[in-house]
Amino acid sequence: MLSIIGVRTFALANESGGTSNPCPAAKLDRRNEQIKGMTNPVFPKDWLDSIQKSGKFFEQEIATLVHESGFGWVIPNYAYLDVEEGKSREMDVYAMAGKRIGRKWNFIFPILLISVSDKPLVCFTRKDWISPYTTAGIQISGMPRNVFTKKGNLEIAEFLKIEKLHHYYKRDKISSQFWSPLERKDTNGDYFYRELLLPLIKSIVAEKKEHEKGWYFDPTGEPINLQLYYPIIVVNDLWECFMTGDKVSYSKTRSLGFLFHTASESYSGDYMVDICTKEGLVDIIKSIDLETDKIVAGIKKNRVLLEKSALQDAKARSKKKSR
Repeated sequence: MLSIIGVRTFALANESGGTSNPCPAAKLDRRNEQIKGMTNPVFPKDWLDSIQKSGKFFEQEIATLVHESGFGWVIPNYAYLDVEEGKSREMDVYAMAGKRIGRKWNFIFPILLISVSDKPLVCFTRKDWISPYTTAGIQISGMPRNVFTKKGNLEIAEFLKIEKLHHYYKRDKISSQFWSPLERKDTNGDYFYRELLLPLIKSIVAEKKEHEKGWYFDPTGEPINLQLYYPIIVVNDLWECFMTGDKVSYSKTRSLGFLFHTASESYSGDYMVDICTKEGLVDIIKSIDLETDKIVAGIKKNRVLLEKSALQDAKARSKKKSR
């Protein structure tokens, strides 16, 4: 098929009568070859090598996988406010899905905050009793934050018994140490923390603040509005190092749980993070889908109580802001 420019060239040749050009078809072929060279230039090899080394292909691959897994809103290079430095930073991949609760505009929103590295990683694991009380709780924001029952006030995660549903607490091992065979000398050993882990924690803090600040209670339209945050690090190759007594074993794994403790003037606390490969990310997304379905079912079962609690919670927050 001729390109648009090729068609126009052929028409102009015919308009001139064609008598002054002994071979208009040959001229047209040469012209199309010139056009092809302009519209399909050879991509510089050094540019291609630099892009491949940057890990951008892997980031795009992860973003596409997340979107195809059912997250309708996926943003690579998502901007968030660094609460510690007051500057705009970028998260590799941000993704949000929404699950409606009943006939009203009640929603929960699972949010994936993903750091991506095409480098390998080794994590040192240990046996532990993993629960919200011994490791770290679930990151959640919105309304109602508290549920007001006859027996007393409970946090929403405790009331819904999310720890029994969440994949964090179904593991029997956890990691809080790592080693990367490709750690650059100029990073002083903190590439993993600075480039992959800290952006996740800072983005959680920023997103929770933004949600609390930007959302208002609407008892007629949207009384229940909850966001659940899932910080995830995706690496190209993941190894687990596990020690029992004086024996050390190394094995490849698709995913594991990482516990991170941080202390800062702007934010502090314990955070659970999923570390996984691309294949492990598929498993984690399936787990998130199942557990959020169960959370929706728990909210439906207690919808009236939760809506009343949202109203009480909203009044309490309004009084606090007015002081």
